[in-house]
Amino acid sequence: MWDIPVRVFHALLAATCAGAWWTSLDARHLDLHVGVGLAAVGLVAFRALWARIGTRHARLDGLLWAPRAVRSYAAALARGRAPRALGHTPIAGWAAVAALLLVLLLGVTGMAVWSGEQQAGPLSGVLSPRAGVRVHAVHTALAWALLGWIAVHLAGVLKESLRTRENLPRAIVSGWKRTLPGAESVPALARWAALPVLLASGFAALPAATPVTTPVAVATNPAWEGECGSCHLAFPPSLLPARSWERMLDEQDRHFGEDLFLDETTLAPLRAFARSSAAEAGQTEHAVRIADSLGADEAPQRITELRWWAERHADVPAADFTAVGESAELRCAACHPDADRARFDAAEAGVLPPSQGANP
Repeated sequence: MWDIPVRVFHALLAATCAGAWWTSLDARHLDLHVGVGLAAVGLVAFRALWARIGTRHARLDGLLWAPRAVRSYAAALARGRAPRALGHTPIAGWAAVAALLLVLLLGVTGMAVWSGEQQAGPLSGVLSPRAGVRVHAVHTALAWALLGWIAVHLAGVLKESLRTRENLPRAIVSGWKRTLPGAESVPALARWAALPVLLASGFAALPAATPVTTPVAVATNPAWEGECGSCHLAFPPSLLPARSWERMLDEQDRHFGEDLFLDETTLAPLRAFARSSAAEAGQTEHAVRIADSLGADEAPQRITELRWWAERHADVPAADFTAVGESAELRCAACHPDADRARFDAAEAGVLPPSQGANP
């Protein structure tokens, strides 16, 4: 009833959806997440092709039932008199199409997020970090929608198995179902079994085959590096809003218990750089998220006081901070090798020996 390519597709789609969810839980798995997500898109491409050239129950007319047929089946189901089907029922067919569209939209929005937030991939330079963050919210909503669809799907399979007294999970694995009068078996088409695997693998390999554009360079300033970097990491202005830096420079005579003794001639370029490169400028993903997380009247002075910082580091074990040494929270470069470039890419984060960190 189900040919082998369809069964291989079904197993791989379940695996890629589970893999995409698991790799989304840790930003350090971003590259793997992109590959798994694109593999799922490759499977959708296979299913679209197979709906045209596949066996009878896999074809488009077995999925896209007419509205009248859907209404009639739903009414019969409500009365407990719905007929048993060999292929997709009218409701299940449209549900399957909805799942494929969800996976496709997840792939498209995921590529947009990757290109915008990370400035990587084929759309790098086209979408801004701010656009990437906005699309990320849509991508997350679609992921939850797919998770909800999976829950409903599993419940429906269980209910239909009990109603028809037929093991539907076993049928999608074996391909066989009890016959109906006049029904004929479809060919197994084992020679086509590698097609969904090849398409999934080909799509998953796209990131490696596509030249990744170097991330847009974040603005730097020699005066900022010289004045701030002489004592600690020259924290990039993107980590705080402009009003925070204005206050910090206005209060430079009591800078965390110290007097910086900076005159106005020295302060002027620092103010200008802070205003042009602060979080509101949105030069990086973290800048956009920091600006979004703060109220209009908030002007925090410590980066570690930011809700964004606390959320991003909530899962970092205390031992990792201890390994970095004293004032670990301020030694960004100990875990972020791209700290000096103001990137703070979570995908590159790790714990380095204390000797490789920034000055305490």
